[in-house]
Amino acid sequence: MKKLFAVLLFIFPLMLVAQEDSIAGKAYAYQKPTLSKTDINSFVLFNGSTYDLAQAEMTSNIIDGNKKITLQNAVMECLLIVKSGTLVLNIKDSVFSLDKGSIALIMPSENCVLQNTSNTSGEFYLMRYTSKMPEDKQRGLNAGGSVVIEWKNVVFTAHDKGGIRRFLDRPTAMLQHFEIHASTLKEGLKSHEPHTHRAAEIVVMLDGHTEMQIGNNFYKGKAGDVYYLPSNVPHAIRNEGNVNAEYFAIQFQ
Repeated sequence: MKKLFAVLLFIFPLMLVAQEDSIAGKAYAYQKPTLSKTDINSFVLFNGSTYDLAQAEMTSNIIDGNKKITLQNAVMECLLIVKSGTLVLNIKDSVFSLDKGSIALIMPSENCVLQNTSNTSGEFYLMRYTSKMPEDKQRGLNAGGSVVIEWKNVVFTAHDKGGIRRFLDRPTAMLQHFEIHASTLKEGLKSHEPHTHRAAEIVVMLDGHTEMQIGNNFYKGKAGDVYYLPSNVPHAIRNEGNVNAEYFAIQFQ
């Protein structure tokens, strides 16, 4: 009886994790929205809940040349990642010019204006999310509030498998821990053997072709695609191309 009780204590938390995560762990193929008469068009890559988030939505977005939009952000926290083009972000009385790979973390209730000042369209990802725990606005402000990080300003540190750019590692209003880095992985190499961690993770492919193991399944991903890795599920990524692969790894809890 004691052995059965011990087994149930081990299995029950794992069952809770599975029940609370409605986003499937897999690769989500990039879909480029079609421009219409509106200034911005979006495609929902995934939308659901995670172990820590009541709602997490990831969209691909396209904004036409010489257009601008206001990112309304009354309830949700946002992460913006520029995929292509040069976009101008106005936030907190500051103006930033963001090229491919630049990011912006936008706190709840912090409205900002995104503008495409070129003649060609620009693309970006937008992750919007709310926590299952109450929002802690002061925690987010103490950690730095909304922040913009330009790709060109992030130091590249080389290692034997490629290299890393460390963007962010801090709490936010919605999250106890939010960590973002960009990895470069040499051709033919695996980043590491399958491993697990408490934080859920999103991997955004910037360049190259990869294969991601998630649990017992394997998924292919190319530039633009997004992998979702649920909390505590074994995973590992391998560069299957003949050039370096580059991708964002975003962990949160």
